[in-house]
Amino acid sequence: MHYVSFMVSKYRAINNLEIKLDSKLIPLVGINECGKTTILQAIYSFDYLNDSEYEERHIKSIRNLYDTTHTDSVVSAKVKITNEEILSVIEEIIDEIEAGRIQLSEGEESFVFDLEEATKGLSPIESEVLIEVSRNVTKKTYSTNWNYQGLLNNATVQNAFCKEIVRKMPYILYNDDFADRPPAEITIPNEKPDKLSGWLAIYERLFNSTAPGYSLFNLINETDTLIRASILSDVETELNSTLSTAWKSFSAEKGGAIKVSLSINDAPQKILQIKIVEEVDGKSRHFDVLDRSKGFVWHYNFIMKTQFNPKIVGKVEDTIFLLDEPGSYLHSTAQEKLCSKLSEISKKYGIVIYCTHSHHLLNPKVIPLKNILIVEKNKKKVITTTPLPRYKTRSENTSALQPVYEALNIPVHEVFSNNDELLLVEGINDKYVIETFTTLPENVRILPGTSADSILKNIPYMIAYDKKFQALWDNDSEGQKAKKYAMKEFNLNDNLLKLLPLEGYDKRRMEHMFTRDDLSMMARFSDLPSDASYDVIIPTVFFLTKKEQQKILNGLSDKAKKSFEILEKVISKSD
Repeated sequence: MHYVSFMVSKYRAINNLEIKLDSKLIPLVGINECGKTTILQAIYSFDYLNDSEYEERHIKSIRNLYDTTHTDSVVSAKVKITNEEILSVIEEIIDEIEAGRIQLSEGEESFVFDLEEATKGLSPIESEVLIEVSRNVTKKTYSTNWNYQGLLNNATVQNAFCKEIVRKMPYILYNDDFADRPPAEITIPNEKPDKLSGWLAIYERLFNSTAPGYSLFNLINETDTLIRASILSDVETELNSTLSTAWKSFSAEKGGAIKVSLSINDAPQKILQIKIVEEVDGKSRHFDVLDRSKGFVWHYNFIMKTQFNPKIVGKVEDTIFLLDEPGSYLHSTAQEKLCSKLSEISKKYGIVIYCTHSHHLLNPKVIPLKNILIVEKNKKKVITTTPLPRYKTRSENTSALQPVYEALNIPVHEVFSNNDELLLVEGINDKYVIETFTTLPENVRILPGTSADSILKNIPYMIAYDKKFQALWDNDSEGQKAKKYAMKEFNLNDNLLKLLPLEGYDKRRMEHMFTRDDLSMMARFSDLPSDASYDVIIPTVFFLTKKEQQKILNGLSDKAKKSFEILEKVISKSD
């Protein structure tokens, strides 16, 4: 069973909102106080097993303060579940009722259900059905639209049925980088409680994954000091291996390697102590976790919660990660690398929904633009979301990325540094093609427009803010006309204003860089219909892995390979 979407009604400033899980990486983009965090917390509140987490902030103060009327907050989820899984839940509910652990309220109908008869009616048993489970967050009760043969007419049984389904669903984890800080010490109870939570659960998961069959709770009672030391050493090695590689790529700090040291203090209570050890000039220096930079603290928090998620249920790749402003304490280069890490996590470990007001976490090389949701508060202070492709910009749209920049209140020219050399192109697919099929210098950044004319409207900003740039148009009537106008209007060097090389064509657009056989080959490789359109094929190829893209590059026709070699030379001439 897995989640398909979440619907939120009357939760703080959210009136009615649906977040569809059509993709595994969903950025929520907008300025501060627009409601991004509210959306994450609303989703988090759906799972009753999280009620005691996050100091219960997600289930407290959930009324809309802009509205004086009182309406219960409801968060619902559409769930894909097999009939076999439904019957398994029903069996457990029957057992609970017979054992007296579910008590029917006075006046409620008795529970009578013929499991064998129901099995016949739900054939084939392995087929999936879509049901909706709703949680009244105000009253802490569940209900559902699934009511086979009147089974769930009883409200108590319906609530128990839904809670059992939620218990079996993939867990929903929430990570607020501003509120949650890793502890330097964790008290370990003498006996393992029925339910572990917080950082104790995370470290227990670390120990379990490193030394199967071992845990913190039998480690603290281990009398053989050599065995205890060996287990701690194995866990340290696993943890440091996980942390070190990623930290090297994120960190801008100078200095030696950073490692984590774990120890058990037996008196007066059993305490797991976590220290950071830094090697400097052959000497070890010990620090508490919170003594390190905010960037390292963020990194440690992030890795521990994603890599050692203690709440894995069912398929690992169905876990829901809710990340509130990830990487806020990282420098811009590290944020761009984090963007790739989020994509990796979404492919391996689950669905990642994150909110950000940093464009560095929205790299189009990693994040498909269609995945981005623009979050705003309308004039009535109601939180809304709009998929980026449907977002209407406030001014004339001159860039394919303009909706993102407007949502973040960032002028386009501020996104790029003065060290960047900008290549202005007509559209987003031009950007995808050039970045996939050519090799450009690292300092060249591509700014996609929306048409040939949009490049003309961006050139004055390039000149005004002293940006290094060049423009590339399709070699058709519109491109030729735009280039001619730019040369006359802006008095620019011809080497900065370029057209696609014709190579025997009367006119040439970017799609003409490929033969029809090239497009068919890319479609087949991407599991698309062989007659798929250029506009469908190119974005799909762009988001394939580097290894997959290389196979496509190797399979291109000689004609296409030659065309891109010439295009690289055209772009490189910017004197």
